[in-house]
Order: sequence, then structure tokens, then C-alpha cells
Amino acid sequence: MLWQSEADIDLIVVVARSMLPHFEAFSCPKLFIPHGVDTALLNQATDSPYATKRNAVTVGSMLFDAGAIRTLALARPEFTFHTIGSPKSVFPTNVIQHDEMPFAQTLPYLQHADVGIAAYQRAAAAAYLADSSLKLLQYKAIGLPAVCPDFAVGDHALRFGYRPDHPQEMVEAFDRALNAGRSPVASKDWSDVAARLVEASLG
Repeated sequence: MLWQSEADIDLIVVVARSMLPHFEAFSCPKLFIPHGVDTALLNQATDSPYATKRNAVTVGSMLFDAGAIRTLALARPEFTFHTIGSPKSVFPTNVIQHDEMPFAQTLPYLQHADVGIAAYQRAAAAAYLADSSLKLLQYKAIGLPAVCPDFAVGDHALRFGYRPDHPQEMVEAFDRALNAGRSPVASKDWSDVAARLVEASLG
């Protein structure tokens, strides 16, 4: 077990600040180094994949809250909601469910959306998603306003939170995101993350 190997550990690196308290008993240095993003790919120009004027998108299956998507789709019928690689469910007709696809194919859906959604269910220790959610980091890098549960907001200005199981708050968060406008944020590339890891390991 990890705890039995403490004497052999020289450095602990976590991808979320909420993970640091779990390692307080370790005497070695502890660092928070968040995930990077593929900045070169994210900055590539793409054509819009959308056939409708107003679109929201969510990607992935982790802790997927189908109820949140259903709530938003019913509340905002003028939008088309796109789920990519998420568990299939019964949704209103303005939800299009896409199968999982390579990220290069997914990217245009993010770049040309009006709102990004990270519909996570509440779970034990899920607060680490405020730092570690890759889709939220990708939304941030391209300046896409994001709707997510309150525990995943963190200190990010373009994230608009709601309490899970509070439908009205979900809709209000969606409207705030829609009105926020896009504002790309300089983000670390994976090569920057690798360089920092090497630097930290060399002390």
C-alpha cells in the first residue's frame, strides 16, 4: 500500500488541490500540478458542425447526470443540446446524442457551441473535479462559458454553478453562462506540465 511505502517516496504530485490533505502525513514535498491541454489542437480553425443556430454541448460519461441535461433541454427548447460519448438516455427532441468520437472530431463542437456543460452527479470527493476535469479545462482554454455543479466551479470565472437536484438553479446557471460571452484563458500545454514535473523531480 502507498502508506507502507512512505520512506521510498520523494515527491507527491496531485492534479487537484482537494487531494493534498490526503497526504498531510507524508514528510516529503507535495505539489499541485494541474492537467494540461493540447493548445495547438485547440487553437486550430474548424468549421461549425451545427445545423441549428443555438447549441450547447457536453462530452464524456464520468458521473454523467442525464437529469441535468433533460432539465435544461426542457427549459430552453430554442437550444439544441449535444451529448458526445455520454450514456444514452431518454431526452427531449432537442437533444442529439452522439457516439464517442476522436477529440479532433469533437473539437468543432466545443469551438462553435454557445455553452459548454459538465453535468456531473454529486459523489464522494468529487470536489477534485474543480481542478482535474479535462473537459472544463478545455472549455476554459477556448473561452467557452461552462455550466457545472457548484463543487466543480472552483476559482474559475467562466464556470457557472448549480446545486445538483435543483432544476431552477441549473437553468439560472445556464442563462448566466449564455450571457457571459467567450473569453479564452491562457492554458498550460502538456509539454509545460511535463517540464514542470521534470523540474520538480530534480529538485
